[in-house]
Amino acid sequence: MAISVKPKTQSTIPNDDARQAVGYITTTPYNEGSEIRMAGGGVLLGRATAEEGPAQEISLGGSLGISDGSLIVNFASTTEIRAKNSAKALTMGGALAAAAWVDLGNLTGAVALNFANWLQAKAALTGNVILNAPTDLPDGVYVLHVTHSGAARTISLNASNWDTPGGTGLTLSTTAGQSDLLTIIKKPGGKALISAVLNVGA
Repeated sequence: MAISVKPKTQSTIPNDDARQAVGYITTTPYNEGSEIRMAGGGVLLGRATAEEGPAQEISLGGSLGISDGSLIVNFASTTEIRAKNSAKALTMGGALAAAAWVDLGNLTGAVALNFANWLQAKAALTGNVILNAPTDLPDGVYVLHVTHSGAARTISLNASNWDTPGGTGLTLSTTAGQSDLLTIIKKPGGKALISAVLNVGA
């Protein structure tokens, strides 16, 4: 069923025989022409132009919604920002909270980093680590703070998924208890580029 919306102006023929006889018509503003109305189910209908015609459906998207007849803004949670797949609106506070350090616990052996859960993370290397294919690595820059627990540790890379500057491999500090800061960037070709700043402390 087509829905028509009245234009911004309307013409009125007065209820007066003498004026009707000479074709007297009054044009007055009609504010409902550009009004946006709820159509139910979280859908808005309206027209942005002055011409009369079918109502146009207005898509709200993930960042807007309707609650009790009012238009509301849906803000992404910390978890949704870290997952990087939300179409909701962002706040500065939410973005900063999402960038807080996430503790990955102890890492040893074969590891597949899951980038859906953090932007900045920290971990203790309790043994030597092999980084395999990462999970959910979108475009962006990620920081991983690693601490050598018990002894100096190494991180080797699956060459199919990881690169280092110059292709020389990843070199870490060689002191037990010391910490290194790893920066991870997704390259245009899809591989993860990892580099290290050594001996950064806690």
